[in-house]
Amino acid sequence: MKVPAFDDKRMIILLALVYLLIRLPLLNYLPFIRDEALYAVMITEQINHPTLIPTFFGYPVSWKPPLFFWTYSILTQISLPAEAAFRLPSLLFGLFTIPILFRIFRNVGISRNLTFFSLIIFMVSYVSSYSNAALLLDSELFFFISLSLLFYTEKTPGKWKFLFAGIFAALAFFTKLAVAFIIPVLAVAYYHERKSLKNPWFLLSLFSIPISALILSSIFSTLSNEMYIEYTLGLLFSFRGAVDQLQSLTGSLQLLLFGSGIWFALSLFGFWKHWKENLFMSVWYLLSFFPILAGNYMPWYYLPVFPAIAYFASLLLVMHNGKEAIDKFFAIIFSIFLVASLATIAFLYYNLNEEYTAQKNAGLLVSGNVLIIGDYAPTILPYLQEKDFGWILAHNQATPELISDFVDDYHSCKYDVTDGSFSPMFHRPDAIYRKDTGISSFDYLILSGNQTYDAELIYDRSGIRVYSLED
Repeated sequence: MKVPAFDDKRMIILLALVYLLIRLPLLNYLPFIRDEALYAVMITEQINHPTLIPTFFGYPVSWKPPLFFWTYSILTQISLPAEAAFRLPSLLFGLFTIPILFRIFRNVGISRNLTFFSLIIFMVSYVSSYSNAALLLDSELFFFISLSLLFYTEKTPGKWKFLFAGIFAALAFFTKLAVAFIIPVLAVAYYHERKSLKNPWFLLSLFSIPISALILSSIFSTLSNEMYIEYTLGLLFSFRGAVDQLQSLTGSLQLLLFGSGIWFALSLFGFWKHWKENLFMSVWYLLSFFPILAGNYMPWYYLPVFPAIAYFASLLLVMHNGKEAIDKFFAIIFSIFLVASLATIAFLYYNLNEEYTAQKNAGLLVSGNVLIIGDYAPTILPYLQEKDFGWILAHNQATPELISDFVDDYHSCKYDVTDGSFSPMFHRPDAIYRKDTGISSFDYLILSGNQTYDAELIYDRSGIRVYSLED
């Protein structure tokens, strides 16, 4: 079987079409899920009142650096359904990354055919398809990571490529903190292989991320410890003990294996057979250790390393006896794996829609004075018609007594409550958080979790119950 003799330009166009064909139907399919809902609120706040530090309900939060919220507050102001409007920038950043990845692969000595099939695998994985069609930081982050690596791997000599590589590395850090350290690690691997580590401009460019960390620390000031230590390090090393660490590791592997397990399994054998052939790609692959450690049910954490996973999976399928064997047998096997991967994406999206639609419906159902109490269910938030509402986040602590107390007196002092700021809620999830509101009497109660309330039940689905409190 002969592969059509496409040049780089035609291959990139074909890859872009495949990318859009897979992702466009996903753009508006799901409601805002978990972090997406928080980011939708935060981006809306940036649109209405731009601030140096991102805010949530008007309070500065340490969850993420500001660049994502600034760029999306500009790019999301278009006339589309809310989900599509907020997710469109992610789709575009992912689309622009494809030709950059193509160029990087070619720069580091990967053949045109291997590059093409590697990027096909990358695009049909659940890791990248979800990341590129969700309101998450990772598409923008990986766009800047890829741009930085592009300049590092370009053959053109001179200080300017290192200057731009450093600038894009800094932008990656200002998008999602420590993930950007993948750039200097891969840059050192690339130049070590070429024995060019002593270039002073190259060495200077490696300082862009540490300098960015110092700048961001000064901007966030009192929140910097929370951002760097409690939140970022807390993702890698659980402060709640070995059992929690093991649960996080299990969650990371479970979703990777179920969502993209075909390609990951192939990549393990591909890496075992071919790791010596390309140091740059092998180091990139080994960096998968970090999302395995930290990506607890968050497949987008694998996005920055998935091109290497896709490469070694493609290498196993394409290479036989040191030569590319793209024949009918390869076409059949590759097609079966592609269909299986796409079917997995469809299945996971269907289940996510079933799981989170209840929260969306609850938000759309009510109007007036609304009170939310219970477990973490943020999908409700961006769908509420009224922007002033009550929210008591009491994960696993919403007893009947607590619910009744806050319905009767939202500002009750009976419990130890963190008022106003939700910034610590990810690294201190056992605390009770209370949103500011001037409302003292509520028309509707939305409960998330297993508890019930003695009032008129008007909606009950997937652990979400809506009660009318009107007389």
